[in-house]
Amino acid sequence: YFARSRARLEAALAAQTGSARSVMARDAFSLMHFPMLGGVIAYAVAIEQVATHSGEPLALNARVALALGLVLFVGGMAAAMWRTTCGRLWPRVLTVSATAALVVALGGVPAMVSLAVALAGVVLIAAIEQRVTPEELAVRAGAALVE
Repeated sequence: YFARSRARLEAALAAQTGSARSVMARDAFSLMHFPMLGGVIAYAVAIEQVATHSGEPLALNARVALALGLVLFVGGMAAAMWRTTCGRLWPRVLTVSATAALVVALGGVPAMVSLAVALAGVVLIAAIEQRVTPEELAVRAGAALVE
C-alpha cells in the first residue's frame, strides 16, 4: 500500500482499546478496502486495453477506468488513514487527483504513455511519503541516544 501506511495504521489500531478498536479495525481494514478492490478491478480493465492496443491511444472509457482505478485504490487507502487519523493525506489526494485528471486528458497519446503517467503519479506519492519529517528525526535521534 506504500511503505509507511501499514505501520501507521497498525499503530493507530494498537492505541485503541475495546469497542473503539473493533470499530476502527472494521472501518480501516474492511470497509475502506472496498474502494481499493474496486480500484484494482478498474485498473485491470484499463490494463487489458493497454495490453491489446499498446501502440494506440486509449479510448476514453479505458482512460477513465485507469484514472478511476488510481483514485479508488489510492483514495481508499487515504480514507483508511483518515479514519485512523494517521495524517499526511493532502499530498496523496492532490497527487492522485492530478494524475487521474492528466490520464483522462491525454487522449491522443499511445496507451503506454497513459500507463507511464499513472505509474509516475504512484511513484511520486511513494516518494513524498518516504520523506522523513522533523518529528521522525527527533524520535530516531532519541532512540539512538537510548541505545
